[in-house]
Amino acid sequence: MKGLALMKHIAKWVSAFVLEMTYKMFVRPFLDFGDLIFHNQKTDMMDKLESIQYQAAFIVSNCWYGTSQARLYKELGWESLAERRTFRRLAHYYKILSNKTPPYLKEHIKPLPQNSTNRYRNSFFPFCQNLWETLSDEIRNSTSIGQFKSRYKKAFFPTKKSLFLVSDWFGTRLLVKLRVQFSDLRSHRFRHRFNCSSSCCKCNTGEETTEHYLLWCPLFSTQRNDLLTSLSTILNNDTNPFSDEDLSKLLLYGNNAYDNATNKLILEATIKFIKSTKRFVKLEAFNQDGNAPPTDPPPPTSP
Repeated sequence: MKGLALMKHIAKWVSAFVLEMTYKMFVRPFLDFGDLIFHNQKTDMMDKLESIQYQAAFIVSNCWYGTSQARLYKELGWESLAERRTFRRLAHYYKILSNKTPPYLKEHIKPLPQNSTNRYRNSFFPFCQNLWETLSDEIRNSTSIGQFKSRYKKAFFPTKKSLFLVSDWFGTRLLVKLRVQFSDLRSHRFRHRFNCSSSCCKCNTGEETTEHYLLWCPLFSTQRNDLLTSLSTILNNDTNPFSDEDLSKLLLYGNNAYDNATNKLILEATIKFIKSTKRFVKLEAFNQDGNAPPTDPPPPTSP
């Protein structure tokens, strides 16, 4: 928790990259310590540990409290601590099988007894023995621990959603809130029951979803024309062939079909549109009840 306090203190002056490295270097090692032993034991304690990483994700992303943990981790490319503990267990088990640990450890790999307790089945060796057989041959037959880790992460861990080195910190924070579907847009707040009685947009032509805001809301027609003109220039192609869903994804995430420089220009054009609409300059969530939006979650009980 002291590490999270440090992250909150420096968040106004440093990039998300620095905040993420601060978490991974100075906070997460404490959560990893001894995890080969305690993984998958008392559920409430596991949840308390996960809540610390969840708070760190809010600080790094500047998203609002209540954002879906799955969407937030997917955006940051973070595995849950439970997934991380499983990976660390299997990596150590690989080293035991590969004779890269003291020989006496391998002696504990024995057939599992019948009618064993859940606590025993969740302990290191039974847990790893059961899970090892579910891995693909490619992962199990890795020739080095580095190769094992690389193949396992590729198969099971999320890939970070890139911002393609866009340097506009404030703009990228607005963009990320749209990506994780919890911003000041009414459909987002209505779904989260956050100071919103209706998801209908001010224009009264439909729900104020991300797609509506980016592509259809008549309140921002002028800004949208500039956006689509910029996008056509960047892609050297007309945007008409894109479906609404594909165009919305392109504006939010870019596309792997294009190089990093092109994707950076796409995201910068989207951020310019977001800023020019001034939709998020005066937050409705803030103005309805006089309370600041929930940028930071309340502190959990220390495990």
